[in-house]
Amino acid sequence: MFSFFTTNEANLALPDVIKKFENALAKRNDISKLEKEMQMSLSTTNSFEEYVNLKQNLNSAMTKFYESVEILENTGVVVKSIEQDYLTFLQRDLMKKFGCAGNMVKLK
Repeated sequence: MFSFFTTNEANLALPDVIKKFENALAKRNDISKLEKEMQMSLSTTNSFEEYVNLKQNLNSAMTKFYESVEILENTGVVVKSIEQDYLTFLQRDLMKKFGCAGNMVKLK
């Protein structure tokens, strides 16, 4: 969905955008954990079955991540990067483009 926001619309949308972003970030973190588990599995066990199960879990986690990004982008924002400073960038971008005021959001 592509749309322009007024200052008021952007301010009203920001809490929902932050919530959806945090959900996408959590999904990305799930992927990182599963990737580490797969690496550990390869180096510590010879169980092909365990590897396949982890790989299937990773595939599901990736699907959920991309679905969460799609939900986030359906709010009208464009995801440039899922990094921890993204919300700071998003707020700065909103402040520059739309004159939004607000507090910086810390994810951790």
